Amino acid sequence: MNPRTVRLTLLAALAVAACVALALNLFVPSVRRATSVTPTKPSNTPARVTERWRASFPVEVVGLPSVDEQGVVVTAGESQTIALSPNGDVLWTTAVAGALVNAPRLDSDLVLVAAKRAVVALNRASGAVVWSAPTAADGEDDNRANEPVVAGDTVVATTESGRAYGLDRATGAIVWSVELSTASTAEPAAGDGVVVVVGIAQWRALDPVNGATIWSGDLGPYGTSSPVVYADGARSLAAVATDEKVIAVDAHSGEAVWQADADQSELFQVPTVTADHELLVPDHWGRLAAFDAHDGAFKWRVDGPDGVAEFGAPAVLGPKLVALSLDEGGPRIAGPNGSSRVETPSAGHGVAVAPDGQLIVTTWDGPENYVVAYHLKVRNAP
Repeated sequence: MNPRTVRLTLLAALAVAACVALALNLFVPSVRRATSVTPTKPSNTPARVTERWRASFPVEVVGLPSVDEQGVVVTAGESQTIALSPNGDVLWTTAVAGALVNAPRLDSDLVLVAAKRAVVALNRASGAVVWSAPTAADGEDDNRANEPVVAGDTVVATTESGRAYGLDRATGAIVWSVELSTASTAEPAAGDGVVVVVGIAQWRALDPVNGATIWSGDLGPYGTSSPVVYADGARSLAAVATDEKVIAVDAHSGEAVWQADADQSELFQVPTVTADHELLVPDHWGRLAAFDAHDGAFKWRVDGPDGVAEFGAPAVLGPKLVALSLDEGGPRIAGPNGSSRVETPSAGHGVAVAPDGQLIVTTWDGPENYVVAYHLKVRNAP
């Protein structure tokens, strides 16, 4: 099932939930080194990209990428998790039944994978399975996990059925579980000793030690983005985009801090905060708006083509320069002066930026699909 079908199916299911709430096959990849220059089009953004390498896989979809100093980790074909080196060489491949297109969570020595019926932890160096925590019992329907977060010694994951789990990071044992008010396909966010989760019409902060609710708030009957938790001076804020606005609250008390107008986002879009303290909010139509993360003042926005911003957060490439993943028209490099497309070998799917500054893009919907690395050159840079 391709990502668009997954999205539409999940949104239909969540719409029903809102009404209720309100009333081992191994891949043999190839790696191609490339030196050809692919400029962004049109030339209204201050950057161009050069393809560095690509790795191909005979699957319908390669999931969203995660990156660290050791390289890139992706899921592929809803059955595998694959690690590549910074040069695109395959380091290991591990079978993970029902592995979702969500980006794996990389946490030091662990790779945490969200699957249709479990959260699975793999060894970062070898790919060996460390533990698997089921989200559905034998004989029950699938209960997909959302991308987990790590808070201290606890892995926190929410599920499509509307439950949050606190898992021991070392063993995967369930430390606590909490029934949420509604279903959720939003990934949680963690920071400064709290975990923020979003469902239909409500969000709440949980204590990662015991799952206790610290605060909760209503969001209205419409779709929301996933949440983000970030430092703002001496305090921490939690923010979410919902019902044509962005709201930020104190992450520890839930007290409102600021609110700003914004376009409608979905659970699959993830706001992010940049080094210059701008909150970037992608929306349902592939647009992106930037706000001052301290007080919500509008900074800039960019309109893309008719496309839907893919799962995950924008990849921050530099000051006021990001990569957005759209499921129509491919990924785009965007900034205050506009956006332009990055050519990909098949439909662009996910984006991430590596520690060395390479833009990593994954694809779907081709006869085979890819992980592609691009070198980014900012125009007028030395």
